[in-house]
Amino acid sequence: MGSLTVRNIAKIKQVIIEHHGIVSNAAEALGVQRQNLHNFISKHNLRETTQEARHEIKDVLETKFFEAIRNGDPWAVKFGLTTL
Repeated sequence: MGSLTVRNIAKIKQVIIEHHGIVSNAAEALGVQRQNLHNFISKHNLRETTQEARHEIKDVLETKFFEAIRNGDPWAVKFGLTTL
């Protein structure tokens, strides 16, 4: 893509969501510098999009983690005991 324009906002939002709100990964996919994408996000009030995308992936990871604990997976139990 390589271009951050208002005309491309829908596509930019989609890429941010696809990359779970990780701006550096989204910027790479868009073919732009990370700082330019950060500036675009700030200028066009897209912070909520990045936060929602991050929140969704956190929910998935949390669910998988607790599922692993319930299954008795040693790594999950050890991690849970040392960090929670």
